[in-house]
Amino acid sequence: MAEMILIEIVLFHVLAAMCGASFGLLAVWAGLGRLHWFGRFILVAAVIGGLFPLPAFLALVFVSQALAVAVPLMVVRRFTAAGGAGNSVGSASIGHAWSRFSLGDLFRATLLVAAVCCVVTYLPGEVRAQWWKHVLLGASLGVATLAGAYAALGRRRVWFRWGVLCLAAPLAGAPTPLDESVYSFFGKPGWPWCAVTAGVGLLVALLLCLAKAAGFAAFLRAEDPSAGQPATAPSAGAFRRRLASSGLGLLSLAIVLLPSAAYHDMLHPAPIPTGPPPRA
Repeated sequence: MAEMILIEIVLFHVLAAMCGASFGLLAVWAGLGRLHWFGRFILVAAVIGGLFPLPAFLALVFVSQALAVAVPLMVVRRFTAAGGAGNSVGSASIGHAWSRFSLGDLFRATLLVAAVCCVVTYLPGEVRAQWWKHVLLGASLGVATLAGAYAALGRRRVWFRWGVLCLAAPLAGAPTPLDESVYSFFGKPGWPWCAVTAGVGLLVALLLCLAKAAGFAAFLRAEDPSAGQPATAPSAGAFRRRLASSGLGLLSLAIVLLPSAAYHDMLHPAPIPTGPPPRA
């Protein structure tokens, strides 16, 4: 009996980390992708809209995670890009371009705010009454995602970036009020949420590192097209890219299939027997 409970606890934390990592990677793409920012946010909103048939607090959690990841990445990318352009010859006035928005951008931002308001309106009263707990839960996943993205895409030394990940990702789950927001709903006892946030940060960093090594990170504007290309012989470089592509495919398949199976089970729960209980 104790072994079964331990297995359920481990599976719950692994599944929660995979769900957080999948939405975290989507939020990283929303912040750093090459598509127009409005199109990226619309795709993220469409994915989160698929959570509406599930318990209401999950949509609020992942909306909070997406905003906590995408908005800082967009601001940092736009600020650094404008600063780099401002330092070039003949572009002294471009340094302030990061703070300029067109009327179309303001209109699109209004649509996004309206979409967030629709999500809030969809939430039942008991969830809105304790909204801060679910927002804090999503923000902890967002901090872990940012730490994983920094470990994989940052410009500092590798040991420093991964040290930040090992410190920030577990600590992100420390202040999260879990007993009422997650574990009580699923009826699972468990460890602190630090185990989940650490798993989210590690999975995000690992997937982004594999994408860089495989040459698939060109869809991120923050990524140098020459990054991830080893300074070795062409045959060794091709072998490393194939190996990274295989690892990326397997890990991506696992991170998609397991949450998809859980999503299906939550949409189609097992029927509760209504007949008399069987006799001993």
